[in-house]
Amino acid sequence: MRARVISAACLLSLTAYSACAISASEDYYAAYSIESVAGDMPIRNVVVKRVGEYFTSYLGFQFDCTNQTLSQTGFFSSPESVLRELARTKPSDGSYSFMTDRARAKACDIDTSETVSDAAQHPKTT
Repeated sequence: MRARVISAACLLSLTAYSACAISASEDYYAAYSIESVAGDMPIRNVVVKRVGEYFTSYLGFQFDCTNQTLSQTGFFSSPESVLRELARTKPSDGSYSFMTDRARAKACDIDTSETVSDAAQHPKTT
């Protein structure tokens, strides 16, 4: 019985690792771009388009440029769905990543050289 439990745990761990490895490697080849920026200052909505190998999706950020808070959605199939979800989310003192930093810079009209370093980008392949 104990051997079965250990085997099942190992198989679950291997499956979880494989799923993480696939999604991480797939995301490496995805292209992100800012689809739209809308709203009156200080509250701005940013829709980001993600084009992957198999599908295109959208995610959104809402920034309060004065209070430095943000809301973030998950991935949706259309920009309209993202905006509907942003209307329902609550702002928080979220953590900033490369993508949120770029979206905030665009939304709040900040010079990106002050917010993003070239080292944070993926290395270019030849």
